[in-house]
Amino acid sequence: MLSPLTEDLLDKLNVPIKWSNQIKLLPQEIELNADDFNSLLNQNLSQVGSQHRTRILEAAAIAFYHQQSDFPVVHTKSE
Repeated sequence: MLSPLTEDLLDKLNVPIKWSNQIKLLPQEIELNADDFNSLLNQNLSQVGSQHRTRILEAAAIAFYHQQSDFPVVHTKSE
């Protein structure tokens, strides 16, 4: 899920602003399964390298985890 938290995490994970700005143009606050999210990235960020793509996936997964309500969210000191 893409959200303001995703943007913050992209910055913390050192994803270049070029890619962060592209992420901001994608649909926000919409739940997508892994296949649909990867397809969205393939369509819109096909030039992103594997390391930055991994960071984008991690940021989106963490943001989704924090907004879900089925399981307790584990908070860390950095939060």
